[in-house]
Amino acid sequence: MKRMAQSTSRIVDEAHETAQEFHAAGFIDARRMRTFDALCLGPVAEWSPERIRELRSRHQLS
Repeated sequence: MKRMAQSTSRIVDEAHETAQEFHAAGFIDARRMRTFDALCLGPVAEWSPERIRELRSRHQLS
């Protein structure tokens, strides 16, 4: 099974793993699993435009 990045909560990790097993068994459809995945994501870091430009330049991305 595909493992997501570690969240800040062991309970959330365990609940997500159980949902993945339910999805694999056919009890949860793909749409509901995507919603569950989104709920289990950790916080997103805020990056300044300058930081983004620097990263893109360093990795030669357009």
